[in-house]
Amino acid sequence: MGILPLQFLPNETPESLGLTGKAVFEITGLAAVLAEGFPRGKELVVKSTRPEGSSVSIHRDSANRHATGAAVLQAWGILEYVLRQLSSQRAP
Repeated sequence: MGILPLQFLPNETPESLGLTGKAVFEITGLAAVLAEGFPRGKELVVKSTRPEGSSVSIHRDSANRHATGAAVLQAWGILEYVLRQLSSQRAP
């Protein structure tokens, strides 16, 4: 649906990372990973900045679980993906 799937590692929890739901998140490296089609082994860094200014960086592997999922992310959402698919099928 255009939502980047990230999951905690087995030994991580929101509490262990100090996540409260009030932080602002910044993802580094997403554009490059999207441009390459979400290959495995590319690292994304998710920086969580708390309201008081402290932050924690969480490193994740860009695990490509499904090719269509990567295409939806590259299109910036399911609606754009479907519209592009439909427009590419039209006869000139």
